Amino acid sequence: MEPTLLIISCGVLGYEIVFSDLSFYVRRFLFLDREYPQLMLLSAFKAHRKILGRWVWLLLPISIPIVMISGLWRFIQKLLECPFCTSFWVGMAGGFVTGLTITQAVITALCSMAACAVYNLIRMKSI
Repeated sequence: MEPTLLIISCGVLGYEIVFSDLSFYVRRFLFLDREYPQLMLLSAFKAHRKILGRWVWLLLPISIPIVMISGLWRFIQKLLECPFCTSFWVGMAGGFVTGLTITQAVITALCSMAACAVYNLIRMKSI
């Protein structure tokens, strides 16, 4: 695939993933549409130490996956709110799928963020 086409398509796809109606419904279905204070509390290891006290070391195999899963959930929530972050990760995935090296994939992903910004400007001018 032509690198320029990959960069532009990843930038536009990242923008459309964030602002499409399908994305809105997926976020609502997965409860990613708003912040939950309880989840923010679960994603901090300090809260686990405070709640469990000295038993935290015994329950470490249980609390570490909880912290990791809630942190991943918060990462996906923040990722789907930002078109530039989404276009970066779509560009990284596109680079790896097309067989680029890590350095080339990072450069492609950074350029797709620029393509996303240009597409954002074009969309704002047309409204």
